[in-house]
Amino acid sequence: MTALDQYVTIQDCLQGRRCIITGSGGTIGRTFAEFIASCGGVPILVDVAPQPDTEAAVSAHGASYSAHQVDISDVGAIEAFYQDVDKEHGGVDLLINNAGLLSEVTLLDMTEDDWDRVLDVNAKGAVFMSQGAVRLMKDGEGDRQIVNIVSLAALVGGLYVGAPYVCSKAALLGLNRNYAVQAGRQYGIRVNSISPVIVSGQMISDTPSEAIDGVKDLMKVWKQEVPPIHLLYVFEMLCRTPSITGKNIVIDGGILLE
Repeated sequence: MTALDQYVTIQDCLQGRRCIITGSGGTIGRTFAEFIASCGGVPILVDVAPQPDTEAAVSAHGASYSAHQVDISDVGAIEAFYQDVDKEHGGVDLLINNAGLLSEVTLLDMTEDDWDRVLDVNAKGAVFMSQGAVRLMKDGEGDRQIVNIVSLAALVGGLYVGAPYVCSKAALLGLNRNYAVQAGRQYGIRVNSISPVIVSGQMISDTPSEAIDGVKDLMKVWKQEVPPIHLLYVFEMLCRTPSITGKNIVIDGGILLE
């Protein structure tokens, strides 16, 4: 058998696979959901608010899907969600931990509420979404994976964002490694992450332009906001390469080079 004989398409990887996307009402989540639907996957949409635009985008591909309004800062709500998923879909094959809150609060202005609000969604929510996914994945068949959407901020101290966001995303890197070991060794489940610099979309709409420009100036190439499609390219690579686990793929235009 030659290398080309082993070639698989992304459609081969996602066809019929049950894929949870948190934060699916936002720009990045909707991009993932529509892509999975276009590849024959079954998007399971999760957001704290109704998501008619994402549902319309998924429906346009004729995909089977389900939409769930879930506050992932509430562990009880996560548990109820997974009970519904098990009844409706009979399991899950892929989880994309994409939901997140941005915080630009400064050091001396930060309050306990600022901290709790962001960590409860970005860190605790991802931890217990992953735990619930592993419970449904562990007896499954084929490639099963968790993909965490992190941020370059977790690696460089924040750039223009505040401590709650930086620490929440750094926690995801620890989760990525720990779950890759535990879920991989016991159940054959892969766990990887993607850490982009500024992604074009609604989360940065209120960020001062000078802060955005300052980050772009640090980039060696590209020097603009990263479009969500770049995350899809990395996601596709991860799906098509089942020997990769525990890795964090950085999309930063070369910022970390110096």
